[in-house]
Amino acid sequence: MRSAAAYVSILLLGWTCLPGQTSQAQTLFTDVTLSTLGNVTHTGSANTDIRIGTGAAWFDYDRDGDLDLYMTNRVGGNHLWRNDGGGVFVDVAAAVGGADASHDGSGVAVADYDNDGDLDIYLANSDGDVLLKNQLTETGTATFIDVTATAFPGITTPQRGTSASWGDYDKDGYLDLYVTNHKPIDGTGAGSQDRLFHNNGNGTFTDVSYLLGLENLGGYGFIASWTDYDNDGDLDIFLINDCPFGPVGTKLFRNDGGTDPLAWTFTEVSATVGAADCRNGMGIAVGDYDRNGWRDYFYTNIGSPLLLHNNGGTFTDVTAAAGLDYGVVPETGKDRVTWGTIFFDYDLDGFPDLCIAAGTLKPDGTADTDPQPNLLYHNNGNGTFTDVSASSGIDDTGRGRTIVMGDYDNDGDPDLFLVDYGGQVHLFRNDVANTTGHHWLIVDLRGAGPPLSNRDGIGAKIKLTTPDGVVQYWETRSGDSLGGGSDLAAYFGLNTNTLVSQVEVTWLSGTVQTLTNLAADQRITIVEQALAPPVITVTSPSGGEIWIKGTTQTIAWTDNISGNVKFRL
Repeated sequence: MRSAAAYVSILLLGWTCLPGQTSQAQTLFTDVTLSTLGNVTHTGSANTDIRIGTGAAWFDYDRDGDLDLYMTNRVGGNHLWRNDGGGVFVDVAAAVGGADASHDGSGVAVADYDNDGDLDIYLANSDGDVLLKNQLTETGTATFIDVTATAFPGITTPQRGTSASWGDYDKDGYLDLYVTNHKPIDGTGAGSQDRLFHNNGNGTFTDVSYLLGLENLGGYGFIASWTDYDNDGDLDIFLINDCPFGPVGTKLFRNDGGTDPLAWTFTEVSATVGAADCRNGMGIAVGDYDRNGWRDYFYTNIGSPLLLHNNGGTFTDVTAAAGLDYGVVPETGKDRVTWGTIFFDYDLDGFPDLCIAAGTLKPDGTADTDPQPNLLYHNNGNGTFTDVSASSGIDDTGRGRTIVMGDYDNDGDPDLFLVDYGGQVHLFRNDVANTTGHHWLIVDLRGAGPPLSNRDGIGAKIKLTTPDGVVQYWETRSGDSLGGGSDLAAYFGLNTNTLVSQVEVTWLSGTVQTLTNLAADQRITIVEQALAPPVITVTSPSGGEIWIKGTTQTIAWTDNISGNVKFRL
C-alpha cells in the first residue's frame, strides 16, 4: 500500500521526570506490593495435572490517565485494581462486572475490539472463554458486561486457554483474535486446538482457524505473537508451543494477503526461514534488541532458551553469542524453568533489556529444593547481554509465570508486575531509571478506525530518532507476555538526549505520520489522520482539442498524490 505523509494531532500529558537521589548501588526494582495492592495471592487449582493458568494486563480501563491492573485467578474472582494515583490501588473487579468468578481463569488480553474508544477484556479461561465489553463510552461509567454469547454465536471454547492476543490480519480496522490452548484438563476431552477469530466489524467473530491449517494448531500452545517479521506491512503470527510435551513445535505463519478475510492466505514458513524448533516453549519476547529495524524473537524453555536474530526475514540462533544460554541454575545444576518474558528498557539507555519469569513446576512447598529465580539481563549495546538478576530486586524464587510492564506511577520508567502461580504476586517499582540521568518518551497511538487503523493502533511501527543519530524501533501489540499484556504504549529510553529529533509512525493502514523536535520526558498521544481522497485536476489542455495520431502533446495537472500518476487516453 502506498504510504502518504499526513499531519498529526498530539495530546501532551505533561509530567516531568526528575533525577532521583538514590545510588546506583541500590537494587534496581523495589517490591511495593504490600503498600499498593496489599497481601495478594494467586489462587491456583486443586487440579494438579499441570501448574499453569496465570494472567495479568496493564491498561487504563476508566480513561483517567493512569494504568490500572487486571489479574486472573484459577479459583474465585479475578482482580481489577483501579489506580487512584499516589501508589493507591482499589480492587473494583466485582463492583464493575470484571471478576468472572465462575470460570477457571488463565490468560487475559485487552483491546478496543469494537473501536468505541474504551478497552475491553478477553479472558482465555481453562473452561470457557469470556469477552467483557467496556461500557464506558455507552454509559459514561467504566463497567463491563459479558457479551460472549452474542460475539461468538454458536461457538464454544472449552479448551484450556493460556494466552490471547489481538491483531488485524486483513487490515480492515477491526482487531482479530488469536487464542492459544494447552493440554486439556484431565477428564474434559476438550482438545488443544488453538483458535483464530476474524472480527466481522459488527460485534461478532467468525472462527477462521482453518486459514492456518488445523494440522498446525493441535499443539500445546502457550502464546502467539502478532508481528510483521518480514517488514512487508502486514501482521504475521509467531506461535510458541510446548514441544515435545505436545505434538507440534514452533510455527510461523506468514501473512500472504487476500481479498476475502474468510479465505485469506497464510503460509507456514518456520522451516524455510530458520525458525522451526521443538522445545518447551513457554513465552516469547519481541523486540529489536540490536536496533537494525528488524524485530528479533526470544523465547523461553525448560533448559536453554532461544534468541533468534532477524537477518531481514530469516533467522539465526545467537543465544550463546548473546550471553543468554542460561540452561541451568548454577546453585543447583537443575534446568532452568522459564516462562513469560518481555523486552523493555529498564534503565532508559536506548537498548531493550530482557526480563524473564522463572518458576518450578513442582507442588507447593518445594521451592527450597528447586529454586528458580527470575532473571533480568542488561543489553550491553553490542549484541550481548549481562545477567544483573542478583541486583535486580525481582529475583524471587516463587513459581513465576506471567510478567508484564507499565508505568503505573507516571514517572516515565517501566515498572513490572509478576504473577507467581499459587503464590504471592509482586508489583516491582522501577527505582533505578531516574537515577541514571536518562530521559524518556512514551507514545500512545489512537487509530482513526475503519477503514484505516484499529482504534488502539495495534500493529503500527514507530521509528524514533534522537540528535545523537540513534534510531530505535517499536511495534505495538496486545498480549505480549505469556498469559497477559504490557501497557499498549511504546516506551523509549533516550539515554542523555533531552530532545527527540523525529518520531515516524507507520500505521497498519499504510499511513505515515511524522513529528519533529519533541521534548523528552513526556507521554504523548499520536492520532491517525484520515487522508484526503486522491484528486487530479487537469490544467492543460482545457478540452475540445483535436489530437492527430503520431503527434506529441503536453498535459499539465495538479494533484495531491505523493506517488506516480497514470493517464489512460
